[in-house]
Amino acid sequence: MSTFIKEILRIYLPDATAGFSNPNNGLNVRLPNGQDMCLDRLVFYSCQGITQRNQAVYSDKSNQFFPQR
Repeated sequence: MSTFIKEILRIYLPDATAGFSNPNNGLNVRLPNGQDMCLDRLVFYSCQGITQRNQAVYSDKSNQFFPQR
């Protein structure tokens, strides 16, 4: 039963999530080209609809419902 519920929540996400970087907290990232970027005061939105259907994790059948997954 637990795997059935988890698979439903993976396919039909209950809600979106977001995070916020407070001002002056020093949140920085380094881009692949070596440039540093300050992310203070940035709102992060989790794109769960894409994350939960990642084919690298869930194979090419990531959009299909498989409770035994």
